[in-house]
Formats: sequence, C-alpha cells, structure tokens
Amino acid sequence: MLESLLARERPGGAEASEEAEPGTPELWEGLKVLDLYAGTGALGIEALSRGAAWCDFVEANAAARRTIQRNLQITDLADRAKVIGVSVEKVIQGAVDQSLQAPYDVVVMDPPYADQSVGEVVVGLANGRMLKPGALVAVEHSRRLALADHYNGLSLVRERRHGDTVLSIYRWQI
Repeated sequence: MLESLLARERPGGAEASEEAEPGTPELWEGLKVLDLYAGTGALGIEALSRGAAWCDFVEANAAARRTIQRNLQITDLADRAKVIGVSVEKVIQGAVDQSLQAPYDVVVMDPPYADQSVGEVVVGLANGRMLKPGALVAVEHSRRLALADHYNGLSLVRERRHGDTVLSIYRWQI
C-alpha cells in the first residue's frame, strides 16, 4: 500500500519518475524512514531492503532492541540504520533530536494494541518538525481505536481493515 502511494508522489512534493514503480528500489531511493514501536524491526528493515537510504528504529524495550540489532546484522543493513532506546513519546517531544536523521519521508508505527495514546503520537508528529512535505505516516492499530481523518496537516489518504487490525495511512500536506 505504501509503494502505490510513493509511486504517485514522492515525499517532498516531487512526482515519481517513470523508473520509480512499485517493486523497484528506485521508488525508495534516498528516503529516510522512522520505525516507531519498532519491535523486531520488521517494518523498517523491509523499507531498507526495498532501497530506503536510512531508518531510525525507536524501541524502549532492551530485548527488542537486541533483536533489531541482530536482524540488521543478519540482513547486512546495520550501516544504514540506528536503533534508539527511548520511548516513542520522548522522541515525539523532541528529547532526542540530535540522535535522529529527521525529517523523514516515511514513518511506520505498530504500537501495542492496548496503547490508547497512539492518537497523541500522531498529533505529535503533525505538530513537530519530523516530517518532510508529502511524507507518509502508516499506523497499524486496533479497529477499537478510532483515529481522526486529519491531524493538523496530516490527512488520511488510505485505510484498510483486516479483522481487528486497521492500517491508516496519512500524508503530511504542509
């Protein structure tokens, strides 16, 4: 789903070139990704494997961070990534700005389903300086957690439901 949106318009407001089609590394070339609530790092590693230039992984749990580091080593992607061991809330509040490669072209979030603060994190992204113009923010969440269509410059562009899981994708339009 992200690739189809990236293929239409690259973050930064640029139209995608004809070579940048879904499934090609050119589509992700040069993009910076932020993986919030990174867990095993699967989402960010997928973006790197598709050609993203950089990914910052934010994960508060030490065991999960070790897993991300191991997965980055196994996939030979560690030189294009950094694992940051703080809470997502601290990152959104700007507490670790110097450690980040912001602004980002793509943000992926897979928070714990019981976490009711997801909307606040999206608000923090919308109100901060972490996104490039045209950036995409993908949030996986429970269908029991209703997210808004708009968050101060972030507008819902696509939503898919699969059982209890919803994937909401926003575009930064400022």
